[in-house]
Amino acid sequence: MQTRGSSKLTSQKRKELILGLCRALAVLKSSEEVVEALTDLLTAKEIETIAKRLQIAEYLVKGNNYESIRQELRVGYSTIARVNTWLNLSGGGYKIMLSRRKKSPQPTSDEEKYDPLSWHNIKRRYSLYFWPQLLLEELVKNA
Repeated sequence: MQTRGSSKLTSQKRKELILGLCRALAVLKSSEEVVEALTDLLTAKEIETIAKRLQIAEYLVKGNNYESIRQELRVGYSTIARVNTWLNLSGGGYKIMLSRRKKSPQPTSDEEKYDPLSWHNIKRRYSLYFWPQLLLEELVKNA
């Protein structure tokens, strides 16, 4: 049985791939490493979509209503309802992330690293175009 958007992989192979991804993410040690991994793995839109889902879950846990969430995050009612369903049926992943997430805001100097469309991440993705500058920065950093 295939689900919407699935490939022609067998169920077993799909599980192996997903477990491999989970294990790869689990070995990351800092938020900076997670940022680098996610900006390499996902498009800017995919990162935004996942971030919105997590924020929807947080708002729902806090007791916000659908309308305020919809206006704040510019998402549809169906997206909010889907996240609410996931929270009510299992929600273990959301709850773990929300409870363990640091409450202190990140320094503004690091904000550029979190934006997949920032100059920092464009240079990382297209490093061949910026190799002289990147090499020089690396030499200065290690000097």
